[in-house]
Amino acid sequence: MSQSSWLVGGVLPGIGRQSRKKLEPSAERLLGLLHRWRDEAVRAGRKIMRIALAWLRSNYASAAKARERR
Repeated sequence: MSQSSWLVGGVLPGIGRQSRKKLEPSAERLLGLLHRWRDEAVRAGRKIMRIALAWLRSNYASAAKARERR
């Protein structure tokens, strides 16, 4: 994953917006953000049973290489 910054997005039940946050690359910061978002949803009256994560490498060079492999 990138060492400059990470863009994290989330859809939270009970929250009327989609959250986005730019973070420094740190597993601890990411986990802290996920817990904060979970707590925000709980305060809105929603019970969070699981959190799912996905990683997407988004840069032009990697997309071009993937197209070449097809």
